Amino acid sequence: MNMSNMPSHPDFFSPSLSNPNHPLFIFLPGMDETGKDLISIQTAGLETAFDVRCLIIPSDEFSSWDYLSEQVIAFTQSELGKTPRSVYLCAESFGTCIALKAMLKAPKLFSRIILINSASSFHLVPWLNWGSYLFHLIPEFLYKSSSFMALSALTSFNKLLPNAHDALLKTVK
Repeated sequence: MNMSNMPSHPDFFSPSLSNPNHPLFIFLPGMDETGKDLISIQTAGLETAFDVRCLIIPSDEFSSWDYLSEQVIAFTQSELGKTPRSVYLCAESFGTCIALKAMLKAPKLFSRIILINSASSFHLVPWLNWGSYLFHLIPEFLYKSSSFMALSALTSFNKLLPNAHDALLKTVK
């Protein structure tokens, strides 16, 4: 995805046509998934049973999890104001921290919560927790290249479909 197409603040993206007759499915990705291309691949097929929305967080956005969880709550309340329905909150990796905070603040707002590869015990590893406060100090070129370099350790490229491979590379560039 071209960075000029990225929002300058956290925003919600619909990877398929909206269908208010279906339950609302809100996906909160991990910190490495800021691109619409990759999220569209990950949520493909869900539109047959859900009205899908995905949180997009620009790579230069360093808002707190409290702020991001408040954004999720405000968005959900706005959508339910238009069409009351069930809400499924699905989150992956660091997105689970945002989901858990949203659930604690507004437990009756969500019908179901789905946590994938939860990073909710992140605070139990002191060096990771302390290191998270230093992210904003890392030069942008080093931050971006570290994601790209980590791909070889975190991804089995031979198991990815070509469009997923391309979207993943676009996302971390």
